[in-house]
Amino acid sequence: MRITWFDWLIAAAPFAAILTVLLYFIMTRMIRPEMEEIAGGRDSIAGQLAALGPTGANEWKLLAIVLTLLGFWGTEKVLHNFDTSSTTVAAPAGRTCGGKRMSTTSIPRPPRLPLSP
Repeated sequence: MRITWFDWLIAAAPFAAILTVLLYFIMTRMIRPEMEEIAGGRDSIAGQLAALGPTGANEWKLLAIVLTLLGFWGTEKVLHNFDTSSTTVAAPAGRTCGGKRMSTTSIPRPPRLPLSP
């Protein structure tokens, strides 16, 4: 028996939906915040969003790749015979669309944690 990505989605979706609702109530009712509002919070978020600027071409390209990949996963054995592994391996090839590789140099690297002796 072959289990497709869509079969996994059908099996896991009800459980994920129940846990999402449960987590919402746990986070908003059982774990109360220490303060009702953070001073200057909305202005800080607006400033950070303005600093990000408009959505760039690489971000739109990545969105197209992710949606295409999800489409291939969801329609496996329904619209095509490509298996999930093949489409997942082929997805990074989408990073070179247009002959130019997407840049990752602008992404800050996380700091290295010191190793304990």
